[in-house]
Amino acid sequence: IYYKNTKEQLYRMKTNGSNKSLLSDKRIASMTIDQDWIYYSVGSGTSGGEGENSTYVSNDIYRMKLDGSQSEKLFTGKVGVIVSDGGRLFFIHNDVDLWSINFDGSEAGLVKNKVYTIRAVSSGWIYTTTDLSSNSIAITRIKTDGTVTQNLVTLDSDNTMLELTGNKIYYTVYNNGESEIHSMDLDGKNQQYVIN
Repeated sequence: IYYKNTKEQLYRMKTNGSNKSLLSDKRIASMTIDQDWIYYSVGSGTSGGEGENSTYVSNDIYRMKLDGSQSEKLFTGKVGVIVSDGGRLFFIHNDVDLWSINFDGSEAGLVKNKVYTIRAVSSGWIYTTTDLSSNSIAITRIKTDGTVTQNLVTLDSDNTMLELTGNKIYYTVYNNGESEIHSMDLDGKNQQYVIN
């Protein structure tokens, strides 16, 4: 199990809780694991708040082996969430643009302008949310090469939780102060209420 402690330091341990070891004492802002490597960005400073309400300025992309060895910098710049599709890393650069980079740090470049969040990557698509107004967002998917963008569903909310499981997207809908879980296919079809 790989996890961050309350100081945002990266640890690993066995599933039974034994062999806990510190991999990095840096403040890890975002991370993803792909095969034998951990890809991560380092946080610096806060922009207000405490605990879950605090946010870090995430700078640079690094990688290290699963045991914490061979740490190296892959990309220099302001970085948001990092995700992997098994072939490349995708991340938000300078808070506004979707970029991708090879696992070795080569061929970093713009995929699409004006993308502010990444929620997941699956089967050649990047799933994100797009603000439509102060109280309306769309769950959107973008081809990993940036050529196609599709709005899958519009929500009367300023936020949603989103999880891809198998061939389904599960997402929250806030209705009269209550949160409901809905699902849909990866292409936005078969939208249905699950539970509240």
